[in-house]
Amino acid sequence: MLRYKLIEKKNPQKPLEAGKYYAKLLWTGANDTDTLSERISATCTVTPHDVKAVLSALQEQMIYDLRDGKSVSLERLGTFRPSLNGTGSDTKENYNIAMIERVKVVFTPNSRLKAALAPENPDMKFSRVDTEETAEP
Repeated sequence: MLRYKLIEKKNPQKPLEAGKYYAKLLWTGANDTDTLSERISATCTVTPHDVKAVLSALQEQMIYDLRDGKSVSLERLGTFRPSLNGTGSDTKENYNIAMIERVKVVFTPNSRLKAALAPENPDMKFSRVDTEETAEP
């Protein structure tokens, strides 16, 4: 179940107008490799140590490919691809590598994952919280 609270956001270009309320997801925790490995192991014949080894090898191989400018498709999950962020230059001649500020990884979920998390999916449940709980980790 996704828990959320309502927050008011004002349009900075129209500060005198009333704000609108938007749903803000409440962070409910995180799982780590140990927890996921135990859960995966409980559903098949692979040991938690084997699951961790495969996940570690997957991460290593993804890093190699992403550093090489390749996308990595995990067919039942989605696609990861590298992307650059930085500042621009007025001319090609004045551009230098220091203008690249960061390399990020963009994830595009596959259609099954998108459908599983779509608000209209009957398996998705939402719960509004009206207390002062934190909305971010």
